[in-house]
Amino acid sequence: MAYLRAKEVDVIEHLPILEPEEEFNLRSPSDVAKRIICLVFVTDFAQKNANDSYWEYIEKHSLKSWFTPDEWSFINNKKPDNQLVINMSWRIEGAYLLFWALGKIENIPFPTESIDPADVYSCLPQFDQSPHDFVSSVQLIKKSKIIDVADLIYRMHWATRQAYLEQSEMPSGLENGVVQEWHQAINWLAYIDDESWDDVSTDT
Repeated sequence: MAYLRAKEVDVIEHLPILEPEEEFNLRSPSDVAKRIICLVFVTDFAQKNANDSYWEYIEKHSLKSWFTPDEWSFINNKKPDNQLVINMSWRIEGAYLLFWALGKIENIPFPTESIDPADVYSCLPQFDQSPHDFVSSVQLIKKSKIIDVADLIYRMHWATRQAYLEQSEMPSGLENGVVQEWHQAINWLAYIDDESWDDVSTDT
């Protein structure tokens, strides 16, 4: 809360705090790596950047089971709903947050704008490399750091959602879309609601 106040972002004292660190069981590093790959693929399909090489990669490395039912339905839909396309095009923001949790990105910035996709793509295996090598090689950063950021994002999302409800300017230029995607990613990672990716709640 002190950090957000210093950034001139509203906070409320009675917003619940997260459980103690020892009560959290994080997703496995391999599951996080798989989730990142799927999020990036979904983003590329939404942004019309995917081509036949994506399908070849999915088939060659048997990746179908890595995608959620909603993701698999989306990338196979030739005429998806426009709002769904917009929603899926934001998924790379969640991939960025998860890369931070794997220690591939040193510090996450104050989210006033969309991330640079190059920061994500530079960490991914290339199409001539096996994703399984990447999945088996990663490790999570310290749990305490992840839980601290989970609490921070929770409070930032309350502030951006409140601004939206009040139809006022976003506090300190926070980008609500980025905060939303980070909130889903960190809640999934930390089992905040113990839900699968498609059903993760970002309540504030």
